[in-house]
Amino acid sequence: MNDLLQHMAWWQGGLCVLVGLAYAWGLYRRSPFAPVLKKILFGIRFLLVTLLVWLLWAPTWRLLESYEEPPVWVIAIDNSRSVSLSWKDATQRQEFIRQLQALQARLQALGYEVSVFDLNGPLPALDSLQFNQNRTDLASMLRRIQSQHEGDYLANVLLVSDGIVNAGENPLYISFPFKLHTLAVGDTTRYPDLSIYSFSTLRVVQKGNRFQLTAEVQNRGAGNREVLLRLSEGTKVLEQRSIQAMEGSITAHTFELRAAEEGVFQYTLEVSPVAGELNTTNNRRSVVVEVIDRKKNILIAASVAHPDLKALRSALERTGNYDVQLYVEGVSRELPRKNYDLLIAYQLPHLLRPLSPALQELLASPLPKWWIGGAQTHWAALNRMQKLLTISPSGNRYDEVGGYFADDFRAFSFPAAEWSDALRKLPPLLAPYAAFTLLPSTTVLMYQRVGSTPTTRPLWVLGQESPRQAILLAEGLWHWRLEAYALFKEQSMVDELIDKTVQYLTAEGSKRRFLVTTNKADYEEGEQVWLEVEAYDELFQPLSDLSFELLLQGEQTQERYRLTLSETERRFALTQLPAGKYSFVAKAVINGKEEVSKGGFVVRKTELELYDRTAQFDRLRQLAQANGGTFLTLKELERWMASLSEAKARLYTQSRLMEVIALPWLFWIFFALASLEWLLRKYHGYV
Repeated sequence: MNDLLQHMAWWQGGLCVLVGLAYAWGLYRRSPFAPVLKKILFGIRFLLVTLLVWLLWAPTWRLLESYEEPPVWVIAIDNSRSVSLSWKDATQRQEFIRQLQALQARLQALGYEVSVFDLNGPLPALDSLQFNQNRTDLASMLRRIQSQHEGDYLANVLLVSDGIVNAGENPLYISFPFKLHTLAVGDTTRYPDLSIYSFSTLRVVQKGNRFQLTAEVQNRGAGNREVLLRLSEGTKVLEQRSIQAMEGSITAHTFELRAAEEGVFQYTLEVSPVAGELNTTNNRRSVVVEVIDRKKNILIAASVAHPDLKALRSALERTGNYDVQLYVEGVSRELPRKNYDLLIAYQLPHLLRPLSPALQELLASPLPKWWIGGAQTHWAALNRMQKLLTISPSGNRYDEVGGYFADDFRAFSFPAAEWSDALRKLPPLLAPYAAFTLLPSTTVLMYQRVGSTPTTRPLWVLGQESPRQAILLAEGLWHWRLEAYALFKEQSMVDELIDKTVQYLTAEGSKRRFLVTTNKADYEEGEQVWLEVEAYDELFQPLSDLSFELLLQGEQTQERYRLTLSETERRFALTQLPAGKYSFVAKAVINGKEEVSKGGFVVRKTELELYDRTAQFDRLRQLAQANGGTFLTLKELERWMASLSEAKARLYTQSRLMEVIALPWLFWIFFALASLEWLLRKYHGYV
């Protein structure tokens, strides 16, 4: 439907007509044309002038456009390895693909738009489906479908899965805005199975310290029996013991070792299989431990007692790399005297209480410092003590803020995408409502997020000048550690942020002119290994152009690389490395002297999909019920397909306005009228 909207008073329309009549009458009242021709020419000129005057009032044309949008069906397929393990041969796989293709064809015949997804994202064709994923994150797949079809008429989603989830969130705890059906595949049979349910230890251990490895052994359907538990490192058996594995139980076992040598070590724990056990992959698990020899002395000096102090101390002490002392002014008896590598100044200087002489001397020393502010911080005094930024608070106002990582942060590496998702789920910190001015030679790790709105106000800032400093402009880290444990059953992200900040601040003490490190000690198979390179001249200024050689030694392979360090390339990726233990030696020549850096890492074989092969149909049934869908098995698929109804398109009406003068056909009306008048006058000899 199209409407003409003039938006003019009656007198304005009358004026257009009068002007047209007056102009035509003045032009043709004394013309020599025959009466009939004069009337025709009069009418043409009247229309031309009237339309021209009318267009001066800028009338608009409303266009109403209606169209139909077909509903969308999404077939979401769990293409993890555990799904394919239930098939006896390739014929069963082909039959499964044929059934999915029949479903797709049936939905299209009913008028639906069909989209197919697997764990990687949109799938162009079912023929290209490969069941090779080493982990199952159903929540992420369903969220990706929701995101990519936002605004579409998404009617239904069919999740094809065995219900096994070994990564990401549990989809049962998420509500989806679409009807979710589940098609259960896989084998629900419970076979006798002994497995290493969990195996954990510290990731980093100080050389000379003792550390524990904790394991849980699960017995499902194997009966009460005595089995052998063996701990090894490489080909060397470190300890083995007989244990009682009771039917249906999970028993905990602890091993204690001493970190005698520096390096990266992979420890493997195995439980002996039992008769009739089909899945022996989950009978062994490995952990990686990095043994270092760089224990640092750290002092946490605080103006007030606060839960953040325990959070900081716990995060640092759990690594075993730091000797942490705590001093709370007014609570502790005396300031510990020691040669410290770092001072963490918590809410210093105090808003009301002057600093003691001992603290004044410590804060004025050339130690690397990490300033952490809060509600008791004297911000104006802090401005005079640090050279990272200027803080101009607005009275005594404080905001509850979250954080988000700066895109251009390069001081140290971390899994930005993974940590950004986790960061959004953590509770807010308390930061001053203030204006901030960053000073030169600073880099922002994290900006403030107020609610869901990102701001340009810094939250976590690092300095690059020596001695290095950092500042966290908020209190409440203890909330982050507690919530991280509640959400993820671990505090690694928060603890690693604290640890990496401390490592950055204390790194200059080593004064090594060439250093090649990995961003972590262990990787999963298929994951990129990132090498981070630092190189300095005699004044310990960073070098921006340096060629170096790297020899990578695996258990069965050896590779040699020639790499070039530049201002834009300070990280290098090693890809497609098979599982195993690796060591590397990097060599560079700086000012005629050869510099050497050594390190190592472990690539672990990803076997999450093999730890538990029993399909979880109950999870799929609950997921369908919670989201208004239907739970079905392959046997019921054909009958369910036959019951599907034809698609009902959604009708959309869109309205838009445009000025009449912009209509192209209007020009041709004017052109036709003017041309007709000219031709008639020309033909009768009066132009």
